Amino acid sequence: MIEVEAKVKISSPDEFRKKIKLIGKYKGKEKKVDDYYTIEELNQYPKKSLRIRRRKGFYEINFKQRVSYDHSVYAKKEVEFKVSNLDGFLNLIKDFGFKKWLRKEKKTELYQNNKNFHIEINNVKH
Repeated sequence: MIEVEAKVKISSPDEFRKKIKLIGKYKGKEKKVDDYYTIEELNQYPKKSLRIRRRKGFYEINFKQRVSYDHSVYAKKEVEFKVSNLDGFLNLIKDFGFKKWLRKEKKTELYQNNKNFHIEINNVKH
């Protein structure tokens, strides 16, 4: 799967919500805590990384490989799968040389369009 994602900073979330509701349906709120790992140098944004997100009863692993970046629009090749044994998975990736890169915590409001895309308003910690 190739994910295309645009990230923009919004100055007025309430005004933005009004506009989103014209094209999408509110689907709810969620707190997301993501740990990112990479085998690349930690002093730059990596071209490849793994994201680990805890879900109910399992962990969601998302491998991301940046395909392109142009003016805040990212295209990434992604592979996603579930893991039930996180300790085993962490031992495996550390053996391959992965290092923890960062932890991202965010509160998300999700809106779904009847087409194949969604819009999120994210409040990212720090």
